[in-house]
Amino acid sequence: HALRMAKSSSKAADKKAAVKAAGAALTRKRDVLKAAEGLDVTSALGMILQKKSIVAVAAEELGDDDRLWISALTETNMRPLCGDVAWLDGGIGKELAREAFVEGSKYLIAHASPTGLAARAANVDPEPNGVPVAFVRYGFELEKDADVPVLRVQTLQVEPDSQRTGLGKLLTLLTEMVGKKANVGGVMVAIARDGHDAAKAFYAATKYVVSDLDSSKTNPWAGEDASPSKGTRGGAVDVFQKTWTDDTAAAIQKAGVALRVKNEKALQTSKTGHGDGDGDLSWTTGRY
Repeated sequence: HALRMAKSSSKAADKKAAVKAAGAALTRKRDVLKAAEGLDVTSALGMILQKKSIVAVAAEELGDDDRLWISALTETNMRPLCGDVAWLDGGIGKELAREAFVEGSKYLIAHASPTGLAARAANVDPEPNGVPVAFVRYGFELEKDADVPVLRVQTLQVEPDSQRTGLGKLLTLLTEMVGKKANVGGVMVAIARDGHDAAKAFYAATKYVVSDLDSSKTNPWAGEDASPSKGTRGGAVDVFQKTWTDDTAAAIQKAGVALRVKNEKALQTSKTGHGDGDGDLSWTTGRY
């Protein structure tokens, strides 16, 4: 009896210690996230931004002209891909407009000379105080499944006349530099699955890989015609990542495996009739 009591007490102590360690780890991650939110990007990247005429600004600090330009460029680039029905009736246009200026979103905005925009190359210094020609919007978050601090790219847009000049790659590399300066472990980006092959090819060429949290790896329905990952507003997405710390890569991989196991169990439950096959499927496209 005394031995059983000792073992029980030891297990309780181990459990308490594990809970305390997990709490401390979460606190450290939140501290990293808080510091990342407060990062002065202009100071952190210094002359690089100045040389390339790129401005770092928070969404709430944007002027009216910048807001109008961001909205117009987003519609110019995205409406043809989404289609008029989805953009207007499906509400994608309004949703993107709302997301563009939420508190916590941050921007890198590239400027160029008002003349010769089509010929502008990313390695050529533009004239100061030029017109805006490209932007990337991003934010920091604690990735909900892997529980690690990451930078999430929310959108990258380049004026049609300035596309294929290296601006997109430049802004992507600068965004990664921001992430490293902020001490987060990597970058995540979600791209609509249908009609966005060019964007996926771009990120693949920039050394991004399909994330372990992508539905192709966590969703047992992936590839089936009746896949519940096919949404209506915006549809399914493909998730790409680039990590630069082993801890972040391992945490994302572990979370992806756990999601796969969970979702396979849910699939088996639905097939055997012991549950609602249309139950909690929030792990599909909606979270991204």
